[in-house]
This record gives sequence, structure tokens and C-alpha cells, in this order.
Amino acid sequence: MKRSCNLSEIVVGRTKVERSKVAANLAIDIACRCQSEFNEAYNTCAGDANVIKKKLSYTCDAIMQCYQGNHEKCRKFSFVCKGHVKNNWVLKSDYLSGENFKLKNGEETSEALRKCIHYRLSPVSLSRTIFNANTQKVESFNRSLRRSLPRNVTFSRNFTGRAHAAAYALNNGECDAIVNLCSELGSAIPKGGLVHNQLEQIVKHNKTRKILKNSLKYKCTRSRNRNKIFKMYEKQQEETTYKKNLLIQTSSQQKHNVRNLSRDHPYAIDVAASVRDHSYFKDPKPGTSRMG
Repeated sequence: MKRSCNLSEIVVGRTKVERSKVAANLAIDIACRCQSEFNEAYNTCAGDANVIKKKLSYTCDAIMQCYQGNHEKCRKFSFVCKGHVKNNWVLKSDYLSGENFKLKNGEETSEALRKCIHYRLSPVSLSRTIFNANTQKVESFNRSLRRSLPRNVTFSRNFTGRAHAAAYALNNGECDAIVNLCSELGSAIPKGGLVHNQLEQIVKHNKTRKILKNSLKYKCTRSRNRNKIFKMYEKQQEETTYKKNLLIQTSSQQKHNVRNLSRDHPYAIDVAASVRDHSYFKDPKPGTSRMG
């Protein structure tokens, strides 16, 4: 999205590196904004394709003007932006710099933003993704299958059984799957026992953890942590003191600071010092000669 829409040409920055960084963050933020708008529209309109397409056609213009500083249309047509000066999507974004975020004025900026937004919210894209389906369930099954059937082991005897057990555990839950399989095999787990109580604790822990991750408080905490990490990274990039060609001398430096590398090499210096300190080169004592 960043390369095809030329976002680096519409953002404001002192250097090319800074503009490229802001453009990358802007592309990520636009993708998150479009997906959030679609999810809220899907839930609000109860999955009605015609109503979703009609409402999101106005939302595209609202998103485009929102990034340019005009939030009037967000109040009417946006599902995730409040449209207020102190409360809007740009100020609360984890990827943008809030009040310091600015874009260039002009038709090129509007066209570039519209092109990025239409990647996700155009009529053609909405027709292809109108059911709001994803591959998370397929990926979850693949992870469970790889846990039961790792690549480095060949289960020639019970390959089929392990695959069916993984699918059954994923559909019914690991604890219920264990209880049902044991009962079918004639070795039922007695209720109130240590094993049964432990399985119930696992089920309770997983349910509590799932509710916590879907809560608003957990999502806000995760958003604040992500924003903090981005700011720490930007600060670290600004404090970097590396400069290009530090070890290469300019022509003026070479004239006034000529250095003989073979003479000033540490090995050559050590050898010269050892030769000078040899007893042969020291002055003989009075009344003696070098020949004895």
C-alpha cells in the first residue's frame, strides 16, 4: 500500500528517512482504520451486504478528510471516529504522532488517500469480503494438527487416529474431549475426583482468560503498550549517533594529517620498541667493550 499509493510524497518530514517512516506508519494505520470501519459496519448492519456497501461509500470520504484534519463527516458517516477536535481517530492512533501529524495540502494527497482506502473499502473489495470471513480457524486447526503430528516424527501406526483426535479436541474443547474419549473407551473419569476437578479448573481458567482478552480494559492496555513501544523506538532512532563515512578522511584532512600506516601499525610499534630495548643497543659500561 505504501509503495503503490506513493504515501512518502504526501507526508511531511525533514529527511527522506523520516518521511519513509511516517509513510509506513500511515499505511498501517489506514489498513487498521478501514478494517475497523468494516467490522463495525458489519455488526451494525447485521451482515446486510447492500446496506453495508451504501454506508461505507460515504465512510470513504470521511476517512480521507479525517487524515487531512477535517472531522465533520466522521460525525455522520464514520463508525469508529467520534469526529471531535479532542477526540478523533488520528489523536488516538498508536501509529501516528497525534497532534503533530500533518499531510501536504492538494489534490495529490486526496487521490493518494482515496486510492489506499479503496484497497479495502471499494465496491469490488467489499463484494469479495462481504461475509467478513478469515483464515483464523484454519490456522488454528493447522497448529493443533502440528502439535499432534509433528513433522519430525512419522506415526505409521496411529496417524489417522491422532489426526481425528486433534480435530475432535478442537471442536469440543480439550477437557471435554478427554472426558468423552475416556468414557467411550470404558474408563470413565469419575466426577468429583482429582482428575475431574483439575479438568474443570483448566476449563474455568481458559474461559476467564478469553473473557479478559475480549474486555475493553485489556484492549486499552494493549493499545497503550503498543503506543509506548512505538514512541520508544522513534526516540531510539533519533538518538542514534551514527554518521556515514566517519572513517574516511576528506582531502583537506589527508593533506594536514598524513599517516604512514605501515610505520604506525601497532605491530610495527611493538617490534621497534623491543629492538630498542635489546641489550646490544644499550651503551656499554665504562671500561668494557662489546667484544668482551
